[in-house]
Amino acid sequence: MDTKNIYVIGRRVIDMFYAKGFSDVNIQFETGPAKGDGFIGVMMHAKICAVKNGKPQEFETVVKCAPNCEIFRKSMPVRSLFLREALYYTKIVPIYDNLQDQFELCVPQEMRCFLPKSYASCDDFGQEMIILEDLTKKGYSVAPVKMLDYKHAAIILRIIAKLHALSFIYEDRYPKRFREMADQCTNDYLRNTEEFEKKYLVVHGIKVMEQFTSVITDGSLKERCMKALGVNALEKFKEIQNSGKVMAILHGDNWHSNYMFKYKNGEPTEGIPIDFQWSRYGSIGYDFMYLFAFSVATDMRRNQFYQLVDEYYSGFKEFLTLCGYDANRFCSYDQFKAEVKSQALISMVTFMIGYPFFTYPGFKLPDMISSTIYTTCTEEYKQTVNDIVVDWANLGFI
Repeated sequence: MDTKNIYVIGRRVIDMFYAKGFSDVNIQFETGPAKGDGFIGVMMHAKICAVKNGKPQEFETVVKCAPNCEIFRKSMPVRSLFLREALYYTKIVPIYDNLQDQFELCVPQEMRCFLPKSYASCDDFGQEMIILEDLTKKGYSVAPVKMLDYKHAAIILRIIAKLHALSFIYEDRYPKRFREMADQCTNDYLRNTEEFEKKYLVVHGIKVMEQFTSVITDGSLKERCMKALGVNALEKFKEIQNSGKVMAILHGDNWHSNYMFKYKNGEPTEGIPIDFQWSRYGSIGYDFMYLFAFSVATDMRRNQFYQLVDEYYSGFKEFLTLCGYDANRFCSYDQFKAEVKSQALISMVTFMIGYPFFTYPGFKLPDMISSTIYTTCTEEYKQTVNDIVVDWANLGFI
């Protein structure tokens, strides 16, 4: 990002802090390459110094800005995703923090579900921005792995179980407020707007489905997959999102790149979730199965799948018990397994939709769908597809 754009962003950040009652606001961006740039968002680390009520304060932050590339915003629902993330950080996170404060006498500090703080957000068109606390200053870092080992996976699943449990507690204690919040967390971010046209994702969905099914080597499994998945990955994606029976406010993009961890002697000890742009109200099995799209290697998926199911449910049950609830009131173990099965195909659909973006990160979607990348499949891709198809077939998911 050039100096002019950084200056403009800095002025906007300063104005946002003045609007919150601060004075003498100064901002200093970290020098060097950008850290933590995401697929939908540019992130810069910044130290903000300000005064409020005569007291000087310092904030170590991450300034997350929506991209302004017209082509990108035309082919991806950038604004909708940023507004959803702002909703999660500014509305849902404070609610969950307050709920846990109410239970602090019975929930040990180490059992709390910690979530990042947000300091301000802007929803002006084309200038969407969120200012978050910088978790690296608290000792968190991204996982130094391409695929999760068991310890990382267990931490993630126990965190997501707590998030789901907090959603159930919120619904139980404040049903009217919860319904109003859930109604704001629908999956309508894929609808056409004045800025976004979903036609590009529709074409992409058709092409990636053809790419995925074309490399399945077992004829019988290929037929079963085609019957289960249909012809368009985007339509199947939306169909799965609208299914399920045990519903909560989800993370929605539950994979290892959206977590940061603390370590001791090289081993992960705790984690914290980030990036809630795809958060929505849906089946709790969705978040669980989503993890298997890009984060869980074949050996773990094949040999420890139900051990991971147990990790989630034990964390879910333990947290609710500490909060004075019977987990079975919201979801029994058997009900959770049924939800997992009903959402199983989201791992395949997410993999096929996301794979081209990770493989060709410089491509914008309109250029991608007019290229030949969908007919170029590496041996690694073919192996991954066939492994997951075989594994899900063996588990009765397809």
